[in-house]
Amino acid sequence: MASFDGGVLVKEVYRAKDSTFKALARNIGLRHARDDFEDPKKPSIRTHALRFLLTCLKFLPSKSKSELFSLRDVVSGITRDIANDPPYLISEVLDGLKLHALQDGNLPRDAKSKLLHPSNLSRIATLYSYDQDDN
Repeated sequence: MASFDGGVLVKEVYRAKDSTFKALARNIGLRHARDDFEDPKKPSIRTHALRFLLTCLKFLPSKSKSELFSLRDVVSGITRDIANDPPYLISEVLDGLKLHALQDGNLPRDAKSKLLHPSNLSRIATLYSYDQDDN
């Protein structure tokens, strides 16, 4: 819905942010239930939630992104279980954050610094020992 017709409805989705992003924080924390790998054809709730967040980052104006990054549960949830995510999702998340947040020239420095919190960076650093196949 947020990416429909080039992001036309993303502002309306953001206006309902109290309920939307409260549920988003919860859904980002839900992991794949089984021990095996997540099937790319049947993404988990976490995968859908992260893709929704990345779509919002792509289409939201910088001021709204800044407000979104002030939601600590959402920002910390992005990296909380990243070491257990499938390779394709890790790539999407890191690329999306780089492109639509860190390289956004209009996004204030303090908003970017919330993404670069030491706990988030240490979770990303754990990916150096990531050993799942690139299915």
